[in-house]
Amino acid sequence: MRWNPVKQDRLASLVWSLVVVIGLALSAPAVAARDGGDAEEPIVFSLAAIDPYAREVPGGEPQGVLVEIVKELRSRTGLPLRYHVRPHGRTLLELEEGIADFVPSFATPGVERIGERVGHIATARVLVLGRDGDESINSLAGLNGDNVGYLDGTWYGRAFEKNEKIHKVPVNDVAHGVRLLKRGRLKAVVATEIAIPPGYNPEHTDDSTLKILLELEPNEGKLYMSRRSSRDKASELIAEALKAMHKDGTMDRLLEARFRTISASDGSE
Repeated sequence: MRWNPVKQDRLASLVWSLVVVIGLALSAPAVAARDGGDAEEPIVFSLAAIDPYAREVPGGEPQGVLVEIVKELRSRTGLPLRYHVRPHGRTLLELEEGIADFVPSFATPGVERIGERVGHIATARVLVLGRDGDESINSLAGLNGDNVGYLDGTWYGRAFEKNEKIHKVPVNDVAHGVRLLKRGRLKAVVATEIAIPPGYNPEHTDDSTLKILLELEPNEGKLYMSRRSSRDKASELIAEALKAMHKDGTMDRLLEARFRTISASDGSE
């Protein structure tokens, strides 16, 4: 085969071009990081679409207590935290499958199996609400055989979970349950205090609509990291930020508008 200088020059030019392209590709992430580009993969929070925790707003940004907490964590840690709002059951599925790195949830046996605790958010009272004028009860046994509204997927404690004599009626939200209660279709509604609609205060003597019939064991709101997530370093920073939010009163300020007797605790696990 004869040596062809033209072909050799073309080959050399092609090789050199490939070297340059590869070099640029390898250096691009470093340049982006130096210039403040978003080189890090987002850290995903999945928030339950339950008002007032989180809700989609047509034509606007999602709103809710959990949205504000994630924004505060992002500001304090500088991490690329992203969030989306999903149906409650979907958030737990995303936690289990690792689609979401972090999910805020009440502590339940099921969540403990698929997520690792990162930090404490708040302790919420769990109340059994009835109509004003109804008699208080000493235990859930006082509602055996009655229709009791509850939010499907929310943990109300082992006593409620194990009781099979109550007719448990799923409701869309506590406001829906209260409407059914007022119409006489429900005997009671079980609710965490944060979910009681604005305008209803069962502890106020001037409120002639609702009454607390019984108080169950409180719910512990925690932040969980998926056991399939590899964001261990981020988890440490987020845990410290949560503790700081409790210590300086930020968590109380974010929650006090929704909790009547808030107990954010001190950020302990």
